[in-house]
Amino acid sequence: AERYRPAPGALKEVPTTELAVWSGDIVRLDEDGFLYFVGRNDDMIKCGGVRISPTEIEEVLGAMEGVREVTAFAMPDEELGSRIIAALVVEKEYGFSEARLFAHCRRELPSFMLPGRIVLVDELPRSPNGKVDQAALRARLAEDEAKAGGGAP
Repeated sequence: AERYRPAPGALKEVPTTELAVWSGDIVRLDEDGFLYFVGRNDDMIKCGGVRISPTEIEEVLGAMEGVREVTAFAMPDEELGSRIIAALVVEKEYGFSEARLFAHCRRELPSFMLPGRIVLVDELPRSPNGKVDQAALRARLAEDEAKAGGGAP
């Protein structure tokens, strides 16, 4: 009942059996009528047609001693639709490297849940209500990628 509801624009006065799928995807419509995936209105990541909970990735990385904070989210990817990004705040004395973090993920996560990129940051941006501001983080990472020539490591 949550996902299959009457199609938008249907008149309440006219009984209809036509339903629309409310998938949680956020799209934009261009002037030619094409839809473009923008994001999701829930935390699920859709990568290569698979729905992935970022919480599972955050729990695996967050369980490592010396990891103070972690957030996992999606960024657009031409091949997969989106790719998984993990951003971490770590204690410097633990000597974390991206290679070490990727190795840990490969041991603890199925291959379809592996982050495409792991980023070490000094702090995670916050919204006014104190939640991690993933939109600001996405914008910062996209800007960094553009400055670096567009490629992700």
